[in-house]
Amino acid sequence: MKRTLIPLLTILLIGAILLNLKWELIGDFLRKAKAHRILLAYALYLLSFVARALRWKITLPSESMKKLFRIVAIHTMANNIYPARTGELSFLYLLGEYPKGRLTSILLAARIADICCIALFFSAATLAVIPQRMKEIAAATGLALAFAAILAIAACMASRLAGTKIKGFLKDMAEGLADQKSALPQIFAVSALIWGIKYTSFYILAKEILATVGHQISFPQAVFGLSFSELTTVLPIHSIGGFGTFEAGWTGAFMILGVEKSTALTTGFIFHSVLLIFSVATGAVSYLIHKARGPSG
Repeated sequence: MKRTLIPLLTILLIGAILLNLKWELIGDFLRKAKAHRILLAYALYLLSFVARALRWKITLPSESMKKLFRIVAIHTMANNIYPARTGELSFLYLLGEYPKGRLTSILLAARIADICCIALFFSAATLAVIPQRMKEIAAATGLALAFAAILAIAACMASRLAGTKIKGFLKDMAEGLADQKSALPQIFAVSALIWGIKYTSFYILAKEILATVGHQISFPQAVFGLSFSELTTVLPIHSIGGFGTFEAGWTGAFMILGVEKSTALTTGFIFHSVLLIFSVATGAVSYLIHKARGPSG
């Protein structure tokens, strides 16, 4: 049952998206988009991979930057394709020579830093956008806080109900995080750099997509909208390829910013499709190189 639920959900979500797309807007994008701006967004996207490899280098100093870059690319591709963040397991597989507890704690520290950075960028962007859309943003923020509270309650309940084995694994992760205490300032600093580069890349891409359909957005508006989409990727219902969940976050955010519903959905679908092309192209090439050179390469 569990094996069929996510594929079924994905099919339903993709079907819902395809039925509500404005296909003429996709044609407008294909005709009007400037190739050099798309390539600039991709170049910055790759630069964010370099920064992420640097973050792994802090906690895995014996590994080369080239190998870590390939692992970042493969890991990102896996997360973008596999549902419910199961792509995170690729990090443990690709660095199988290390203890799983250590790798899990490294990954957890990075994810905590990522969430903090998204929150900081989102908060700054929200402050810039609030004068224009105060009521809508206040409502959205209230819903987000309510959702966060529900997740916190669920996490506490899961912790109490968890078996001894799961509790032991969580304890190992906590100990691993404690071992990284001295490196946390560096991890957070590099994470801020990662998200600064990533949001700049996404802004260039989002601005180009929306411009082809007659909308102009500022950097704070792009950060505000994209943060919603990024947060949907951590949901347990995140579908295969992220189709549906990513578009839902994008559509809701850009509707708050005044973009008509079907236009927001279509531009979100275009952005998501281009981002998947970026990710799969880089990840596939990196996987072939990684496989050819072996774990020690």
